[in-house]
Amino acid sequence: MPALGAIQLAKLTPEQVDRFLASKAKAGLSRSYVGRMRTVLADALSHAEARGLVLRNAAKLAVMPKCEPTAGRPPLAAAEARALLDAAAGERLEALI
Repeated sequence: MPALGAIQLAKLTPEQVDRFLASKAKAGLSRSYVGRMRTVLADALSHAEARGLVLRNAAKLAVMPKCEPTAGRPPLAAAEARALLDAAAGERLEALI
């Protein structure tokens, strides 16, 4: 699939945005990241719409794809947690750590 930049804005369709977002979800990006991509594109198209460059905002009409849950971060091992606490000792944000 071509990048969205290769498509003329006036000809951009919600289906093209759907395919773009689905490809990003399939590539393993998180739902929140794909959602941010959609939001940025929708904001840019809103500006283009306000300036008469596009007739409609294709990103606002696009549907968010289903995204596989991303694996969480594994917890720190005891030695790693101790090293982190030792490194934070005396620092301004020590209590936060």
